[in-house]
Amino acid sequence: MNQNKGPIDDIVPPERRSIRNLGTLRDRARAPVPMVHHEETHRGVVRKEGRSFFSRFGIWIGAAAAVLIFGLAFSLLFEGARLTIVPKQRTVPVSLTTVAYRTATALELPYEVMSLTKESSVTVTATGEEDASVKASGRIVVYNDFDSNNQRLIRNTRFETESGLIYRIDQSTVVPGRKVEEGKTIAGSVEVEVFADEPGEKYNVALTDFTIPGFAGTPRFEKFYARSKTPMEGGFIGKRLTVEEGAATAARETLRGKLREDLLVEALAQKPKGFYLFPDGIFVEYVSLPQGDAGESVTLREQATLHGVLLPEIAFANVIARQTVAGFDDTDTEIANPDALTVSLPERVTARPWEDVEVSISVTGQALLVALFDTEQLKSDLAGRSKEALPTILSGYPSIEEA
Repeated sequence: MNQNKGPIDDIVPPERRSIRNLGTLRDRARAPVPMVHHEETHRGVVRKEGRSFFSRFGIWIGAAAAVLIFGLAFSLLFEGARLTIVPKQRTVPVSLTTVAYRTATALELPYEVMSLTKESSVTVTATGEEDASVKASGRIVVYNDFDSNNQRLIRNTRFETESGLIYRIDQSTVVPGRKVEEGKTIAGSVEVEVFADEPGEKYNVALTDFTIPGFAGTPRFEKFYARSKTPMEGGFIGKRLTVEEGAATAARETLRGKLREDLLVEALAQKPKGFYLFPDGIFVEYVSLPQGDAGESVTLREQATLHGVLLPEIAFANVIARQTVAGFDDTDTEIANPDALTVSLPERVTARPWEDVEVSISVTGQALLVALFDTEQLKSDLAGRSKEALPTILSGYPSIEEA
């Protein structure tokens, strides 16, 4: 019960009249004498003081004001109520393996992939010179605007510029199918690295578009395409400066370590709301970019790309509840203590699991599962209703244990 004083405590009682409050005889003598009227009756003389009526009227006004103030204070004290909700919850031991899918059905666990790329460089002193023959390389984004099915592109798939230059991927990859979001069709896409078919500077080109010659003559040719993410660069034939192998290796390892740390910080900051990004679902791949020569120094460049497997929080919790809670009714659930779980990808279809159409997920630990309910809808249902209606309203929220 609230012990703070409400408005009713601020009402000052009428001042009591006492002989101590009466003035002296001199003061009373100075006070004006009330006018007295005499009225003859058959019983005698009746004295009527002219101010008595107004005094009684003032008392009634004061009483009415007190009632009004009391009513206002009472209404303020009871204008609303605080309702504490206790949702259904349970701590369960977890030891399971499940599968997450790029394209999942209603009861399957979906997953998405976030990718971040960062570059860094360091300048070291050259120790020699050599003849070099280097292929240009760069990153492109491949799009699937053909259908909703995933499309695997095998290693050495060709990409061709408008001028006829050919570049290839050195790893197989999967291009996700297109999807519909908010009524709009969005092409599936994946970012990959490509390498020129031949060494030389003619393959160093600015941002451009690509087609996939392998799809020529089929309906896919127009709906599968690629666009540059970075320029194609590094193509070279001739002499270039060199760095002692051990020094170059140490410098590149330092660059990669710093890039990884920076990318992990960025990934956690940019993780979409409503998704888990577990440590074992984070992968970082590195590419040594073409070096730059300047005088007697060499600039070594490294590029790192982080790929993170994202698991939807509610769908992930529902999968755990479905396999650990007897009679689970598919009520949306959340995990209140995700840090208490160990989540790993024990079996990988390829060396690049972020490109797979499905991944195996292993989960162990103690999970605190908490049932979810629509708080805004509950507020709306409670507004303006009496306390007696509470049980009926709560019956429509099976996720609530008590209130």
